[in-house]
Amino acid sequence: MKITVIGGGSTYSPELVSGFLQRTATLPVKELWLMDIDPERLEIVGGFIRRMVAAAGNPFSVQLTDDRNQAIRGAAYVVTQLRVGKMAARREDEYLGQRHGLIGQETTGVGGMAKALRTIPVVREIAEGMRRLAPGAVLANFTNPAGLITQSLTDIFPSGEGIGVCNVPITTRMNFIQRLEKRSGGTIDPASTRLDTLGLNHLSWHRGFTVDGKDRWAEILEDVTAELRAQAEPDWDPEWIETRRMIPNYYLQYYYHTDKKLAAQKRWPPSRAEEVMAVEQRLLEEYADPNRTAPPEDLTKRGGAYYSTAATQLITAHYAGLDEVHVVNTAHRGAVEGWPKDWVLEMPVTVSGHPSRSLRIASISSRGSSSTSCSPCRRQFTAIAKPCARRCASIHSAHRPIRRTRLCRICWKQTASTCHVFGKDDSNGPDGKRPQAKSPGGGIFPQAMNPTRKIFLGAD
Repeated sequence: MKITVIGGGSTYSPELVSGFLQRTATLPVKELWLMDIDPERLEIVGGFIRRMVAAAGNPFSVQLTDDRNQAIRGAAYVVTQLRVGKMAARREDEYLGQRHGLIGQETTGVGGMAKALRTIPVVREIAEGMRRLAPGAVLANFTNPAGLITQSLTDIFPSGEGIGVCNVPITTRMNFIQRLEKRSGGTIDPASTRLDTLGLNHLSWHRGFTVDGKDRWAEILEDVTAELRAQAEPDWDPEWIETRRMIPNYYLQYYYHTDKKLAAQKRWPPSRAEEVMAVEQRLLEEYADPNRTAPPEDLTKRGGAYYSTAATQLITAHYAGLDEVHVVNTAHRGAVEGWPKDWVLEMPVTVSGHPSRSLRIASISSRGSSSTSCSPCRRQFTAIAKPCARRCASIHSAHRPIRRTRLCRICWKQTASTCHVFGKDDSNGPDGKRPQAKSPGGGIFPQAMNPTRKIFLGAD
């Protein structure tokens, strides 16, 4: 099997190759092609990767090229990790935002849009080349902004062969595992866990977490909010997290806390691009060491934690038909009620399909699932309702009120601010109106991101 990496001179490439080397038993790679237009970087990074593969017994060959068509021809999988304009363009994007009082981050704001406009035409050319030279191949895109790029490929890959991948979901999943292990003192197999996430790439919401099928979301929320309360300047209001019972993707701070992020931009240099440029320079110097055969520790400073794991697990699951659930960017194809089917979302899908090697997407319910425990809310509600049981008989179980009778105004005031069930369409306040949850900035929490919307992974 041939796997091609477009942007093979990236400092990320050695980590990616480490993942392939760890999975040779289940992913029979025979040829790894590294393609890049920067000959100097390709020689340094490619030479280091060849030493890595040789140290592992040469399970596959490593080919270096600047010919994109040659690299794509006959590939089973193509990984894109490119940066049009290189890191200097990212730096320009960041300072473009700073000069105009706008967000200049790589994937959001004016910086993200500038990167998308440069990158989308190039990735589309790669996708068109795959249709001609490697029909049936799958494109795993790691290039940011991953969501917009994947959206641009839906007409070229109508069956979903173009997949956007981000390391945020797997980083979040590993963080949750570490939190639960610390609480219990035991160990958790990552393969036994499942993260429920929905949204746009870098603009998603984490909404549930299970271990061996058991819901552990209440524990995660408790641990996260306790940590936030202990911080002098928390990234998120812990009460806001508790009310919505969701944890926002870090990048949503650029929208909810725009002023704070703009103030941080004013303190540049260094911008993030300038920090990464310094790290990459050190990495390339270490990669050039003829005696080095393993990735250096400095690679962790580059960002993109668990990048190798996310990429190689996804490809392995797809090739071997493992029926694993992965969070990827793909057109939801009607899985979300009321949203256009061709919208690309970051969401859990079942990666399966050998021999068909396809993605299966579960439906998403507009109602809540049992993945969020309502026990604390139930206890509070019961205690409040006792003094006026005749008028407040609406003791509810998890996300399903037993009765629809309204609370009196006193009980309503004491429960509505913390009860996540009362945000549902069929739950009304004492005035007969549905309450609206407010965002930290004072706006109304968007209906499309209603915290009672849950994704179900059990059925196609």
